[in-house]
Amino acid sequence: MAKDAPAQTYQFDVSASEHSDLGAPAVSESCRRTLLAAGSVAGLLALAATGLRHMGSAGVMPIGTAEPVAAEETTMQFPKPTKMCSTWKEDCADTGCCKTTGHTCWRKDSKTARCKQDCPDDWDCTDLTKTRELTVHSPGTSMYCYALIFSTKGGTLIVPDDELLKYQFDNKRSIFACDDYDVFSDVDVSFGSSYSAIKLDSQEEWYKYSRPDTGAAANAAIHIDAWKVMREQQKWREMEWVVKSDADAVFIPPRLKDLLAKQLQPDVGLYFENCKGVVSGFFGSLEVISTAGWRIFVDKLENCKAELPWDGAEVDGWKYGPWGEDKFAQECMDKHGVMKLQLFELTYDGMCPSDRPKDQPKGTIFHPPCWNSSAPATHPFMDVDAWKNCYDETASAHKIWQ
Repeated sequence: MAKDAPAQTYQFDVSASEHSDLGAPAVSESCRRTLLAAGSVAGLLALAATGLRHMGSAGVMPIGTAEPVAAEETTMQFPKPTKMCSTWKEDCADTGCCKTTGHTCWRKDSKTARCKQDCPDDWDCTDLTKTRELTVHSPGTSMYCYALIFSTKGGTLIVPDDELLKYQFDNKRSIFACDDYDVFSDVDVSFGSSYSAIKLDSQEEWYKYSRPDTGAAANAAIHIDAWKVMREQQKWREMEWVVKSDADAVFIPPRLKDLLAKQLQPDVGLYFENCKGVVSGFFGSLEVISTAGWRIFVDKLENCKAELPWDGAEVDGWKYGPWGEDKFAQECMDKHGVMKLQLFELTYDGMCPSDRPKDQPKGTIFHPPCWNSSAPATHPFMDVDAWKNCYDETASAHKIWQ
C-alpha cells in the first residue's frame, strides 16, 4: 500500500499557439469541474474505470454499470507524457513518472525511487507521481468512428478487412453502430448502393517503411492521409469522441458509450491508453480520443510528421521499427499537450502482452475467449466467421451490453 504523501504537480504549459485553429465548441460553466492533482495512479484508475472489466489470463472479472458523474469537485490525475518519464532501470524521483504504462514511481528508501506496477512490501512505498491540475468538463458520448483498409501493404499476415467491414456494415455492427462513421481505403470498396469507402490517393510514402515482424508496410503514412481528409470534412466536429477501430476488432459501441458516460476531460482534450506493461500503451485495435484532443492532433499533423522519428529510428530507447498510426498519434498528442488517462477496460487484446496468457508462445496470435469479454473491443478475429462467433458469444454472455 502507498503511504500518504502530499500532492505533487508538474507544469506542462500549452500556449495558445499550440491549440487548434479549427475552433472548439463552448462548454457551459454548469458542466465544468475542477481536476485536482493528488493521489496515486491507483486512485486514477479507480476513478477512470466504471466497473466494466474483461478477463485476462487470470480469470473472469465482474461486469459493472455506469453511474452519473458526481457534481462536486473530483480528485484524479493526469500523468506526464511518456517522453518526460523514467524507465524501470532509472531512478524516478525527479521525473515522478514512468515510461511503462501502468507503472508507478515508488520510493524505495531515502535515496532511491523506482518504477514498478506494484510496490514491494519491504520498500517505503511513498507514491512520488507528479501530476497537473486542470479544469475539466463532462462531455457527452456521441462518437464519430472510422476504420481503414490497407490491402496493398503486403507482408506475411493478411487480414480481409474489406470482407469484415462489409459484414459489419450489413449487420450495423462495429463502427456502423456509431453516431457517424467513415471507412478509408487504398482501393475501391463498395458496401452496396448506399455507401462506399473513401478512396485515398496512392502515395509512394505509404510503402517506404516496413514492419520488422511481418514485413508489411507500416501504416502511419496512409493514416496521415486519411486524417487529413477527416480534418477537411470535419464530420467529427459535432461529436464528443473520435474512435478508430480495427476491422478485426469485435467493437461494440454501446459498451464504449457506457464507459465514456463517466469521463471528464480538460479543454486540451484526452486520449486513453488501453494496454499496460508497455512503453506506448495506446494500442490501435480501439483508439479513443476526445474531440477536443482530436482537434489539436489533426491541426498539428504536418508538424508531427516533420519532427517525429516515425521512420523507426532508435530514439528514446525505441527498438520496434517504423511506427504504426497508434504510436504516431500518441507521440503527436503528447508533443502538443493533449492529456492521457489509462483505461485498460477498453480492450481485451491478444496483441497486448498483459492480456495474453503467460505461457502463450511468442510469435503466435492469441485470440481472447469472447464468452468472458465484456470489453468494448475484443481483438483480433481475422475472418468473418471468427468475428461473428466472437460477437455472438460476448453478446450472449453479457446481454446487458447488447
